[in-house]
Amino acid sequence: MGKAARAPFEWPEIYSSWLAAEARYAPPGLPAGGFRRIASIRPDRRFGMEWWHWSDVARFDQGAEHPAARPLPRARCLSRGAEHTLRMLWEAREDAPLSAAVWLAAFLQQHGGRYTPPAWRGEQHVLLQALVPAVREALAPIETWHHAMRELLPVTYVDDELAETTTLRSLADVTRLAILNAVLNQTVWVPIELPSAEGRSTGRREPSELDRAWARGVLKRHGLR
Repeated sequence: MGKAARAPFEWPEIYSSWLAAEARYAPPGLPAGGFRRIASIRPDRRFGMEWWHWSDVARFDQGAEHPAARPLPRARCLSRGAEHTLRMLWEAREDAPLSAAVWLAAFLQQHGGRYTPPAWRGEQHVLLQALVPAVREALAPIETWHHAMRELLPVTYVDDELAETTTLRSLADVTRLAILNAVLNQTVWVPIELPSAEGRSTGRREPSELDRAWARGVLKRHGLR
């Protein structure tokens, strides 16, 4: 006999679970979908959004050569799906529930659809699918991913090996893992807003002393200075 279908979750229940996981596991400001605003020094550069690797942000905070003035091969190597996710996060940047829906949808589509890890098939797959209708409805204001886009975030932390050691038993388990996945992605790849020379957005946020101290430590630990 097949397994009984699970009743779909409602969005208020999902978002409440997300907020509980966010309060417990996420540092302040993550993963709120906020963008770090950095003024481009290239006058011909148009307004845009990019994922910057943490090492480029650290160099910027130290006052090194501005990453926007030189190629960013790592950023350009990211998948089309990750680039589209960045645009979705930009559209949702001032709407916390919509931002949460973007992160959740990316997690569900990448791990709960056609590419579900083998260890999560069966009841765990049914659990993941029970979130999909409400999350999809919450995302209605935004154009979502093309069906061919598989890698939707810069880094995939939940692989088949991790799934084998993780059991999804409840909604809280799903939102907990999704929030950790979002935080880890934004720790390595930072969403950046690059305003145009005409000043479509305000200029560079000068790094604080805490920013500079963090950057010095990161660069030293990784032999970058």
